[in-house]
Amino acid sequence: MDDFTDFLETIGVLAPPVAGVIIAEYFVVRRFRAELDRARESGTLLAGGADWMPLSLVRWAAGALVGEYLDSGIPAVNAVVTALLLYSVVGKLTAPRRTPPVDHSAPPLAEVNTTQSGG
Repeated sequence: MDDFTDFLETIGVLAPPVAGVIIAEYFVVRRFRAELDRARESGTLLAGGADWMPLSLVRWAAGALVGEYLDSGIPAVNAVVTALLLYSVVGKLTAPRRTPPVDHSAPPLAEVNTTQSGG
């Protein structure tokens, strides 16, 4: 039973920082917000976009480590807040140095058929 409890505690510290990174990207840094808003308005999915962001993994790992080793507070909340703050601060500081957006002269969104059910 101790192993199962340890497993649940580990999951409880590793999963929450993902939410911190996602929340910070969508509401604070907004690097991909315009593309996501266009996709929502048109009812389509993004055709491309960044699929590998190593610094996001670093911020996730930092949040998980803080959640695991900080002895005060609730570990999951500590992990989310750490990842959110790190992503927000670093994202805002590096905003002027980002590469220009990808040329969207080609259709940037893939059409999704929502009228047919799968199967």
